Amino acid sequence: MPNSDCAILVGVSRYANPAFPALSGPSNDVLLMKSWLTDPDGGGLDAVNVHVIESPDPLPASAPLQAPPTAHDFLATFCGLVFDAAEKPIPRTNARLYLYFSGHGFSQILDKVPRACLYTANATRLVGDNVPGTWYAEWTKDAAMFREIVVIMDCCRDAELSLSEAIPPLKRKISDEVQKTVQVFGIYAAPRGGKAQERPIPSREGKTYSLLTHALVDALNRAPTNEKFEVTSDSIAAHIRQSWSDICGADPADPPEFSLPGITPITIVKRPTVAQDLDVSGWGPGEPVELLRGDTEPLATLIRLIGDKVQVSWKTRADETIAIVNGHITINLVAGFCILRRGTVQRAFQSGEANVVI
Repeated sequence: MPNSDCAILVGVSRYANPAFPALSGPSNDVLLMKSWLTDPDGGGLDAVNVHVIESPDPLPASAPLQAPPTAHDFLATFCGLVFDAAEKPIPRTNARLYLYFSGHGFSQILDKVPRACLYTANATRLVGDNVPGTWYAEWTKDAAMFREIVVIMDCCRDAELSLSEAIPPLKRKISDEVQKTVQVFGIYAAPRGGKAQERPIPSREGKTYSLLTHALVDALNRAPTNEKFEVTSDSIAAHIRQSWSDICGADPADPPEFSLPGITPITIVKRPTVAQDLDVSGWGPGEPVELLRGDTEPLATLIRLIGDKVQVSWKTRADETIAIVNGHITINLVAGFCILRRGTVQRAFQSGEANVVI
């Protein structure tokens, strides 16, 4: 069932001023993020709660300083989400807000913590109109409008000395609940002063995406779970860090930076699971059998014990001992492609598949 989470996705591919070259990735990035957010096995958002703001292609020929989207376009969408027609707040204290930005961007050179702004389509080098993504996340936290905020800044973070965040004319709201309940997870395409990159991605039909967005969606779909089958903010950050060099290949790119929540991680998504039957009748006592997700990610080591039991030592869950019944055991697995490896022999299967024997 769709949840009450919300998202604003901003992709700026076209800029009126030639100082900002056109990009190919943001329009694809927004579609990729929206696809995951509205997937019942992904973010699970209702499509009506996903608000998309993009630059038209081509941009209007006249009035370059008004080329859409502008900072006001984002402000109007944001206010329409968090306030009703009478300007009363719409608190969603059991929901999450995703703020996603793809395009050209910058950070302020004096920033002490991860922050970033996205240039809007009407920006010039002199008039640096922008949407301060981190500022909006902080405003939402202060107002305790949502339980969690995930802010994703897939843009460069050029360290600017003479350019500042364009602070919106939005009245600050401070809630007493902010320190107790609201958490923010920040994901940035590069460290301060670093460059974001976009490239054709072979695994995504050769279309061009920003590297961070590609890596993020890969992590959302493939990062390891904890013992509750949850993918957390910590596991997302760890998966992206570990896979970054493989994603970049022979052409390195500045690594992403993360601003993790406070004491406890945010649960981003809970993987669907299936009961998996395994035939262990041929396993010898003490013999280790490896279980992998995909063909590279270790999930567990299974060892048959004396007394018709199997010890399962999970990589990200608490170990368990399972009784053998008629030569079989049943374990819970995340849906997807798996491999059992016993010595030099292996068996590939889709979780939930019947009669898995090795």
